Amino acid sequence: MKPSGIEWIGDIPDDWEVKRVKNTGKLIGGSAFPDEYQGVKNEEIPFIKVKSLAEDPISRNGKDSISESIRSKLNAEKFIIGSVVFAKVGAALLLQRFRILEFESCIDNNMMGFIPLVIEPRFFKYVTVLFDFSYFVNPGTVPSINQEQIGNIKIPFPPLKTQQKIADYLDEKCGEIDATIAKQKESIEKLKAYKQSLISETVTKGLDKSAPLKPSGIEWIGDIPDDWEVTKISRLYSIQLGKMLQPEKKSLGDTYEPYICAANLSSGTFRLDEVKYMWISEPEKDIYRLKRDDLLVTEGGDVGISSIWKDDISPCYFQNALHRVVPKKGNSNRFLHYWLIVLKSVGYIDLICNKSTIAHFTKEKFAQSLILSIPLQTQEKIADYLDSKCSQIDKYITEKQNIIQKLDAYKKSLIFECVTGKQKI
Repeated sequence: MKPSGIEWIGDIPDDWEVKRVKNTGKLIGGSAFPDEYQGVKNEEIPFIKVKSLAEDPISRNGKDSISESIRSKLNAEKFIIGSVVFAKVGAALLLQRFRILEFESCIDNNMMGFIPLVIEPRFFKYVTVLFDFSYFVNPGTVPSINQEQIGNIKIPFPPLKTQQKIADYLDEKCGEIDATIAKQKESIEKLKAYKQSLISETVTKGLDKSAPLKPSGIEWIGDIPDDWEVTKISRLYSIQLGKMLQPEKKSLGDTYEPYICAANLSSGTFRLDEVKYMWISEPEKDIYRLKRDDLLVTEGGDVGISSIWKDDISPCYFQNALHRVVPKKGNSNRFLHYWLIVLKSVGYIDLICNKSTIAHFTKEKFAQSLILSIPLQTQEKIADYLDSKCSQIDKYITEKQNIIQKLDAYKKSLIFECVTGKQKI
């Protein structure tokens, strides 16, 4: 082994080199896609757009395409099989998606292509897994990379036969890891589906399986226990929209206080690592201060998401992208939380919010939404049962997510050890 001279690479085998990316192939930018060819799929040259980087490998099926004559007029590069294509602008996750082409094609102007000349494409793709694009990103700007930045990255460069051997080994080993990860993800989806089914069945049918049932009159609810009734949420709960955002101080009594917005809500939990602040007056503090066991529901963004406040931050207030819900006598916020999960899962909330435009779950729409009127004792039993069952399911999901994280870390470590020559193949 010998020093590579590059900190992230470390030592490399004696017969390896370090080269800049631009000295191992050609980097070429993509071209703007002609609007008149939008939706055309029967020409000879597929035109890949940046969204296709979600596919691995990229499929030719369903891709827009252009003719050879149009390609010539556009002066668009036709990338050969084995070229590596990737995004040059977008979120960090998107920038990390390098894909090897399995068919000749053009790419759009949000992408860049690398045509390997003296490097094995698969080896190059494995090396890119280790690139740290945060180095190129300025805070507060859209993440992007350019031809010069990519071209000047230094990478380990073993003899071609060694590159091919490493790529073959990693194809096999990473394929096994990916298959295990896929099984874990499939299991997670099944657990999520079971959890959703359990919630829907329990809040519409109850826990007493021997209870006599009657038609609810609502197709997606189905039969309900005899002593339950269909009603509107406004009859059972009070709904209050939060405070409009106040970024500046307006009076002497205003103070700078933490508030919860839609981005802080995840179904059943709160993300409190990034809590924002705004100015609020003394009279408004009594109106908008959160209390333990308040139910918060998103009015904008991902509408209809709900979580119960546990006073993790005190005092704390809520913005007008959220509703605060307080139960009227004989009703439970915990039951309503599970009921809202059902309303969202069956598409009820999306339907009344008209998601073809910017969705808003307004106070009026929320108040008029359907709910089942159930004795409080039954609501509490249902909530206790679902708290326990959902907690168990969430625990299994978390365990599987941890397994996936460990497998991802192991895969990256394996790739690093191999492409830098620290593990002998």
